[in-house]
Amino acid sequence: MKAFLREIAAGLRGILRFDAGAFRHFAHGGRGFLLSFLAAVAVLPFQAGIVWAGRVSEQVSDPARYSLFQWLAYAVAWLAYPLLMVPIARHFRCQGRYYTYFAAFNWFQVVEFALMTPIILLGALQLLPPGPAFLLWLLATLGLLAYEWFLLRRGLGVDMSTATALTIINMLLTLLIYRVGELLS
Repeated sequence: MKAFLREIAAGLRGILRFDAGAFRHFAHGGRGFLLSFLAAVAVLPFQAGIVWAGRVSEQVSDPARYSLFQWLAYAVAWLAYPLLMVPIARHFRCQGRYYTYFAAFNWFQVVEFALMTPIILLGALQLLPPGPAFLLWLLATLGLLAYEWFLLRRGLGVDMSTATALTIINMLLTLLIYRVGELLS
């Protein structure tokens, strides 16, 4: 297990340096793809903080219902993008790189949650004024979108415009899922 985690850490360090060789650190094939969903478990504490922040900042009338739908949105978001990408990867003839891409993408979610959760909490708890909190959130989001673009470009081997379009599609899909969760709560 230690060797596995060392490889994941090495891969994440490579991604953070925009190193195309980082993908060699992630387990290839279906097993690596499935193991990468352990990242969803690894970020559960971060997600709990985000759900709690939403309950506090939005002053929801039914906290249990809000939490339930946010957790459902979390689960759906982890499954929706990989499922959406199956026919897209086939269309762009990069299905041979699908598993490795998603292994890297899923594990990178740990970095994303570790960065964004404190920023969300700072804003929700009003420890930063709204303007600086939003600016910090915006800069972090733009940086993470650049990494997601890199993951698509190098992980799937698609061209720049396709990587850009797929980055936007993933962002919009995630926003839609969580927005529906909010509306249902």
